[in-house]
Amino acid sequence: MKAGTNDIMIELVSDYYKFFRWCWPLISKEEFVPNWHIQKIALKLQYIGVCIVQRKKPEFLKYLFSVPPGSTKSSLISQVWPVWLWLQDPSLKMLVASYGEDASLKNSYAAKAIIRSEEFQALFMPIFKTMHGAELKLMRDLSDDWQNNFGGQYYATTITGQATSMHFHVLIFDDAMNAAIADSDSKRKMSNRLHDLTFPSRKVNKEIVPSIYVMQRFHEDDTIGHELSKPEPCSYLCLPAELTDWVSPEKYREFYDDGLLDSKRLTRSILDKFKSDLGSFGYAGQFLQAPYPEEGGHIKKDWFMFCDDAPANIAYDLWIDGAYTDKKANDPTGFFVCGFDVTTGRLYVKYASLEWLTIPDVIKRVGALVAEYGDGATMIYVEPKASGYSFIQMIQSETMLNVTRITGRLVQDGKMARVKYAAPKVESSRVWLRRANWNTEFVTQLTAFPTYAHDEYCDLLGYSVKKYFG
Repeated sequence: MKAGTNDIMIELVSDYYKFFRWCWPLISKEEFVPNWHIQKIALKLQYIGVCIVQRKKPEFLKYLFSVPPGSTKSSLISQVWPVWLWLQDPSLKMLVASYGEDASLKNSYAAKAIIRSEEFQALFMPIFKTMHGAELKLMRDLSDDWQNNFGGQYYATTITGQATSMHFHVLIFDDAMNAAIADSDSKRKMSNRLHDLTFPSRKVNKEIVPSIYVMQRFHEDDTIGHELSKPEPCSYLCLPAELTDWVSPEKYREFYDDGLLDSKRLTRSILDKFKSDLGSFGYAGQFLQAPYPEEGGHIKKDWFMFCDDAPANIAYDLWIDGAYTDKKANDPTGFFVCGFDVTTGRLYVKYASLEWLTIPDVIKRVGALVAEYGDGATMIYVEPKASGYSFIQMIQSETMLNVTRITGRLVQDGKMARVKYAAPKVESSRVWLRRANWNTEFVTQLTAFPTYAHDEYCDLLGYSVKKYFG
């Protein structure tokens, strides 16, 4: 082998970004357009890869990446990186999972195309022979499962797929969730449950094997949001298409060119077109890496009015959206204290909270809230869930409080109807909040709907607006 060729080979093996640039023509017919974020991601992957090869625990066991579509994320993480890892250690077993089979197989085909290419065979087979004792060969060659003669494996699957009796040195989740899954409470929770219960057992060594997550944001409790909510520390690289407060690490803000992540491929005119086509929520999730628009969706942040204290000469009622459980994996019980001032036509919200309580504790909490904010005229309105009926009966039998269930069309019409019913009153400055530490959660939940983790305030505001404004 020529000395120059040997030097190039060594350089590509030791530098992942250079190897990625070399592989680009093998996986794409488009011209490579460099940008700083590609180098940053490649550098992070190189560090993780070295730890995997050395069987050493990396700084974190979870590495999260959120970047806009068309930012080379899958090529970097799911297609080229596994091949580069095999150059270092061909015995590595890698799981690459996506939300759907098509996306998963696309990554598998691209990675395999690199290995099968004449260019790769000519340049890198000698290194396998020199470093590992034999050339690399695929002994098992399925579309979703290929294994080499060193025991290494690339296993492509879906989030709901099977990986029984298999264990891996790295888990890669590339687009683990799409908008359709994120928008469905049941599908989203099932996907997150699989990440919590199934995939951790697929690691060769739970103490050192990392998980890699890459996707756009669709919901506060999507895969990325779900992992961020856990107490375990993780690395989160978040690069919106436009400069926003979501950029992470914050030091990367300095690389944005005129406020843009990639001023060549994602120009302002291109982004404006996406804004128009996708709408505020779609654009926020896919391009700003925010699960909801910063300014709000159906209800905007700047529509809310605030006062230092709510009027004392009106009656305040307590509204309850009950879950009646102390398990934080479930929804909380929402409490909402508000009163209507007929002289000004304003609804004043005096207090709101989300709490995880069993029925006996909810009853105690109700008594405390009525004592603090209500009087003898205070009504308690309870959302009519199955458990809500027994809760109403217990309140009536154990206290002298005035309690009834919420009725009307909004109960059947659903959450979107409640938010849309409340929105005009909020926009017209008829909903006022007493300034307090619960304001941020309250406003965020209303403005982020329907991509926020909780929606109890959305229900209760809709019900109360219907009750007081008619």
